[in-house]
Amino acid sequence: MPFDRFIYALGIRHVGRETAEILAQHFGDWEHLSGASHDDIATLYGIGDTVADAVVAWCAKDHHQDFIDRLRRYVHIVSVQTSN
Repeated sequence: MPFDRFIYALGIRHVGRETAEILAQHFGDWEHLSGASHDDIATLYGIGDTVADAVVAWCAKDHHQDFIDRLRRYVHIVSVQTSN
């Protein structure tokens, strides 16, 4: 599954297809995205504080991280070449 589609499929509030594409292009894989700070996300072109807050809050929840760990056993996520 392409990384942008994976991000979109998570249903993170305020993250639509275009936002998922921006996040995927910039961070490249789940480890980089889930470890990103509010400022790392909010400063991306086309992304602001509302999306950054939503992504950081979603990633901070232990049950979401557990879900991702389980999901990744069954879904191969294709990382993308990052723009940074």
